[in-house]
Amino acid sequence: MFKRTLLMFALGLLTLVIVACGNNNDEAAAIVNEEVITVSDVDQQVDNTIAMYAQQGIDVSEQGDEFVEMIKQQTLDGLITEILLVKAAQSYTVSEEEVSEEYNAIKAGFETEEQFNEALKANNLTSETLKERLEQQLKIDQFFLANMSEVAVTEEELQQLFEEYTEMIEEELEFEEVKVALEQEIVQQKQDEEVGKIIQQLKEEAEIEILI
Repeated sequence: MFKRTLLMFALGLLTLVIVACGNNNDEAAAIVNEEVITVSDVDQQVDNTIAMYAQQGIDVSEQGDEFVEMIKQQTLDGLITEILLVKAAQSYTVSEEEVSEEYNAIKAGFETEEQFNEALKANNLTSETLKERLEQQLKIDQFFLANMSEVAVTEEELQQLFEEYTEMIEEELEFEEVKVALEQEIVQQKQDEEVGKIIQQLKEEAEIEILI
């Protein structure tokens, strides 16, 4: 089952609910099928990324201008991708129960209600806006599922990954003990490749103008 409704989506990547249509008076950074991504949209997300690095003890300013520019370009590409995915998934529907299940799963990942509320606040979210983002992400999940090719794993692929893994850790392992985990990893890799192909197709079919 393809599942990507994780905390990083809910609290980080799925930002279009609040930023995709930016300030109409702001300078445009890109236009995607007539929808504008503003410079302030990009800058806001870049600032969030820099803050995330800071929490990990990494001072982005010490990494050089090229690193900052890379973050900026990756951010813009991410916002373009989000616009395309939101549009592509708009016809799909999800139930309140599905949204609540995802919401409760995220909330359960925090030890206390206070920690959960602090995480929401740190990401400029409320319980309602988090649920809105989860709903959108679930729609995107459905879109991917409907458009992905079936993923299969061969015994040869499992054996190859097993050999690579045992070489890396230099430890004796029984194939059957890790077979399920290896299969899950290969499935995830193939799903990631399918996702990449779908996103690339959306970009090729879209009218995208980069202005920065």
